[in-house]
Amino acid sequence: MRYHWPAALVAGLVLSLPGIAQAAGWQYCLGVSNADRRIYMGPIGTEQSGADPLFADAIARAGIKVDEVQCPRADTHAAMEEMQRYAQQFNRNRGMVVVPFNDGRATQARR
Repeated sequence: MRYHWPAALVAGLVLSLPGIAQAAGWQYCLGVSNADRRIYMGPIGTEQSGADPLFADAIARAGIKVDEVQCPRADTHAAMEEMQRYAQQFNRNRGMVVVPFNDGRATQARR
């Protein structure tokens, strides 16, 4: 049996595919070392499942001890940039030194 899909349904599916492909958000990770008064901040990249332990492992392999790892996320790259800028300024205001840390994930191009 052959099905004939209505053109509007097919068009709707095709138009929604880019949104589905972009459903994963954006994130960066940071590690907090209260003893050293440092925040180790990774680059913004596409959202990755299990990013927290991966970042913690990368920090540990670099010989850095941190108290906590966080990997905030956002739906858009612009929102992620704003969140990262806010986190940098917030932590600097608390007397922390923000240290860029490349965790090995490639920084993704802006969507």
